[in-house]
Amino acid sequence: MESALTLVACCSFWIFIYFFSHAVDKKNKDHFNSRIVSNVHVLGAIILASASLYFDDESVFPERVVLSWAAGFFLADLIDCIVRKDTMFFAHAVIGLALLWSCWNSPFYVQRAGSRGYFVELSSPFYQRWVADKTKPKFGLFCLVFFLCRIVYTPIFLNKMNLFHDIAQNLFAFVACVAFYLMNCAWFAKGMQMLFNYKEKKPLREKNV
Repeated sequence: MESALTLVACCSFWIFIYFFSHAVDKKNKDHFNSRIVSNVHVLGAIILASASLYFDDESVFPERVVLSWAAGFFLADLIDCIVRKDTMFFAHAVIGLALLWSCWNSPFYVQRAGSRGYFVELSSPFYQRWVADKTKPKFGLFCLVFFLCRIVYTPIFLNKMNLFHDIAQNLFAFVACVAFYLMNCAWFAKGMQMLFNYKEKKPLREKNV
């Protein structure tokens, strides 16, 4: 019962944020992908995940709080992708929900896999920093953090969760994780291509008066 209430509360919060962001900025189709919404999602998730791992006690801080927060966001994100007809990020949202479903079940719930895995999102604030002014150094920093969080950390984390030791038993989780990793590898390759060919826009010279 408590799990259901937590999930409903978080889903309601994020769906409200979706419609609120639309109401505030109706002309912007990417209103739900704004810097504020993204940072609230990521920083909130990291704080909750850190608390979950620190206490490591269901009676003090249930893992369902982290999973519900994430599920609410990805549900709203899924709605946003359908509205914007964004196929790539629709797949991202579906994979995210599939991973959360896996983390909600045995043996990953007890291992607090959701909290441990959510640290891959640490790259997102660096992406938002780059979006703000589109400079090459900030894009390079984003690519570095993305590589460390999503390409290096992910297989280490999955190995510690013993995912590769019994693939048959955890087939759904394995497929979701492989899809997530391949998607991030594709994004990283695209990012590297952009970085090597990066051309910053030169500021317009002021006219002499």
